[in-house]
Amino acid sequence: MGSSTLVNTLATTTGTIATSISHISIDWFIFAALIVLLTIDALRSGSGRTAAIALSLPAAGLFFEGLSKTAVIGTLFATAVSPLAQAILFITLVVALYFIINRMMPHYDDISGSPLLGVLAGVATAVAIVAVWVHLPFLAAIWHFGAPVAHLFDDPFRLWWILASFLALAFVRG
Repeated sequence: MGSSTLVNTLATTTGTIATSISHISIDWFIFAALIVLLTIDALRSGSGRTAAIALSLPAAGLFFEGLSKTAVIGTLFATAVSPLAQAILFITLVVALYFIINRMMPHYDDISGSPLLGVLAGVATAVAIVAVWVHLPFLAAIWHFGAPVAHLFDDPFRLWWILASFLALAFVRG
């Protein structure tokens, strides 16, 4: 009798946990995965790369808006009318700016003794990525964040999220 009660309790608990997890949006799992990957990178090699990623995203947004009006390459951007083509061009611009910004920054800082700083760098960079991602409609061709995440990082709060991300990264790098 005792073992069947334990089995029933475990089955009920497992069912409750499974039901609770099934109500969580996949967006939060993606956000958590970003945080984990960026934290591992920050702990492994310092916060330079995470800071370069966080800086390249808003810069790429500014450049992307201006490139369509630029002489010589403006026609390339004008021909990219589909959201997927715009997303590919934007990601290419982010990668190029990442390499430029990464070259301007020190390559390594010693945060290996402080896992908290690595987590802070990972969270700050993930916040910057999602805040920029939600703002640019053509990136929805790759992944569209649901309403809870979109509302959290949308226009009224986007500037504050990015500013908080930069302040956190400045704290980690300082």
